[in-house]
Amino acid sequence: MKSGQSKQADRKQDIRPGESAPKEDIGPVLDFFFDNYVKDGVNFKELIEKIERHMLIRSLSHFDGNQKKTSEFLDMKPTTMNAKCKKYRIKFIKSVE
Repeated sequence: MKSGQSKQADRKQDIRPGESAPKEDIGPVLDFFFDNYVKDGVNFKELIEKIERHMLIRSLSHFDGNQKKTSEFLDMKPTTMNAKCKKYRIKFIKSVE
């Protein structure tokens, strides 16, 4: 084991479609993505933006557009979340029941 690496970093965990990794360990999910979808390289900035946009949309949807709950869930200030929504042109309208 290289210095600075934890024992957890050495453990490989197989993740198959439909399964999820423990919330605290996103490494296996990224390994699965890399092994199955990255062929000729990746634009890191674009990838991070796609992940960020997807998480915002899914979280807003999950909390029915409640921005306060969404920003708390994503552990970011509401102003930061609103700036990111503006950047990615995300507008979420709360459903009326």
